[in-house]
Amino acid sequence: MFQISIGIVFRNEELALPSFFAGLESAISKKLDFEILGFDNDSSDESLLLFEKECLKRDWRFKTCHSQRNNMGVARSWILAHSAAPLIYFLDVDVKPAPDSLSHLLEALQSSNSEMCAAAGPLQISIGNAFQRRLSFLQYTWFGNFGSAQLKKSFNESEIEHAPTAHLLVKKLEYLKIGGFNSSLDRTGEDLEIHWRLSQRNKKILWVQSAVAEHNIAGHLVLWLQKSFKYGMAQTLIARIHPRFFLTRRCLPIWLLAIALICLIGFPIYFCLMLVAYLATVLIVSLKLSKKDSMRLLSLFVGTHISYLCGEVFGLLRSPETQTNK
Repeated sequence: MFQISIGIVFRNEELALPSFFAGLESAISKKLDFEILGFDNDSSDESLLLFEKECLKRDWRFKTCHSQRNNMGVARSWILAHSAAPLIYFLDVDVKPAPDSLSHLLEALQSSNSEMCAAAGPLQISIGNAFQRRLSFLQYTWFGNFGSAQLKKSFNESEIEHAPTAHLLVKKLEYLKIGGFNSSLDRTGEDLEIHWRLSQRNKKILWVQSAVAEHNIAGHLVLWLQKSFKYGMAQTLIARIHPRFFLTRRCLPIWLLAIALICLIGFPIYFCLMLVAYLATVLIVSLKLSKKDSMRLLSLFVGTHISYLCGEVFGLLRSPETQTNK
């Protein structure tokens, strides 16, 4: 049995894999006994072949799987099922962990109590252009990301209920006990759904501030708005599977939309006041973050919120399955 499995889901990442493996190699301790689990999520390029070549070049022990379903829930559950280690480090190809990031996660989780099912650290946006700089402003505000756990930066070590599987060390047994990831969440949200189920069993995630990773997120507006739409859709899909999830802050936009529609129909003046208050709040936050880019930040805030809200509305119209992978 290995000390840890490193689970990587990829799709059409032929160009990114060489630099990803170079970054991963620098993050793995020479004393660490590990295996690599690679899941090819319906790639149309040579990603799988290149993935295996990179592992062979480093003499790493690995397993791979190719699927034509392009389903993140299935991909994550395959990694859970085929891991030969008690711990699994989920890592996305667009994430580069700092050299000591994995060791900090390991040390923290191994010394934690039984309530902790995983350990996570900050995902800092890689700033390669002006758009990513503005996006980093948005992501580091509660108003921009609705309090996303992955970007906490005010604690050394604390407990959280959710973290993305882009950079996450988990106790395999805890995730298998509840049936693994939900295959009805095929594009995104599979991590949020399983952590919701774990939180209902009083399981928490250890937040390790020193376990930093760099996230090369969407480099232009269209890709980012598509991601925001998918994030929003995942929230209401999860809420349809677990109705109590509707009461969390992540479904706040759909409640605000309902209130706004009621006001528009019966009390137009209140609707106008709500709209003015929202725009004023966005403007104040934008000016506070950057006076130079305030108008671009304002449009980015509004665009993100609209695409997220549209995703939540679309999620209400889509029928999720309720079966988890066994």
